[in-house]
Amino acid sequence: MIATGDGCGDSDDLFFDAKRHRVYLICGDGYLDVFEARRDAYRRSAHIPTISGARIALFVPELVPRDFCDHSSARPLLVPSSATACRHWIVAALMVTIGVFASPVSAITQSQTVDLSRQPIGSAPQDFEFWRAGEPDPNHWTIVREAATDNTVLIQQSGESRAAPPSLAVYKPLWAVNAKISARFKLIDGSMPSAGIAVRVISPNDYYLVRASASEQRLSLLHVVDGTSEEIADVDADVTPNHWQSLEVVVNGNSFKISLDGQWVLTGFDYSKPVNGQFGIWAERDDVTRFNQIEISPLTYASNRDDLRGRREEQDNDGVDE
Repeated sequence: MIATGDGCGDSDDLFFDAKRHRVYLICGDGYLDVFEARRDAYRRSAHIPTISGARIALFVPELVPRDFCDHSSARPLLVPSSATACRHWIVAALMVTIGVFASPVSAITQSQTVDLSRQPIGSAPQDFEFWRAGEPDPNHWTIVREAATDNTVLIQQSGESRAAPPSLAVYKPLWAVNAKISARFKLIDGSMPSAGIAVRVISPNDYYLVRASASEQRLSLLHVVDGTSEEIADVDADVTPNHWQSLEVVVNGNSFKISLDGQWVLTGFDYSKPVNGQFGIWAERDDVTRFNQIEISPLTYASNRDDLRGRREEQDNDGVDE
């Protein structure tokens, strides 16, 4: 035995990629795990969502281009800008038969309202997966009541310490490329009180984030790639601790329309190829943050190429001196 480690569940197929020194584990619980050789051990480097029941695959090494994923190259190829592309190629190389043998139950496409009313107080929220720094983190998200005399049921995230990374709760039943997601949040305590909505989540370390910060009094759109966030756009916003506020994100094609307390505040654009993903809620470090009234509605993409082209030209012209 060379090494042991935790991996996804209900596995049927495992492939060894000798050229890239990787192991690919395909699991029926809806994930594909990638392990890479690190000195004398194999460590998990990716946890990629697939489809529930998809445990059979065929690995075609030729589908993984050297330019994206070969660590033996002299160039530093797995920088954040190319890491997501590498994962997409890995999935392509392994998904030849995943779709054929997957469970007949497809991803839900209708609007979803997260019903908290029947969930046990003190338990972890149902239908969510919880992550912190790419690792499972089920112990800091809890179903609570707003007050002892109040029947309002909500989700609370209680952070560990100021040194802890942010925490992400991903709603499992729904996948979509384009959607409208909304939630109410309340910032109770924390050194950097912030709450967010995550969209197009393709792994615990790869997603878009709309973040409302009370300490900065700003609302930001960020792209998280391999756990590193890059800001796309931001705007000043009134974010108030100990006060219920609503946050809504409409992600459609390349645009991210964001509203706070029912008022449009920002539209950001990212021209990466839109991808199918999940959705969730996000909290900062040591924060105590509450969420309820979480709703997700998949959208049919209606591209307006002229509008997007015009907005891109406006952004380009902003940096040109007359």
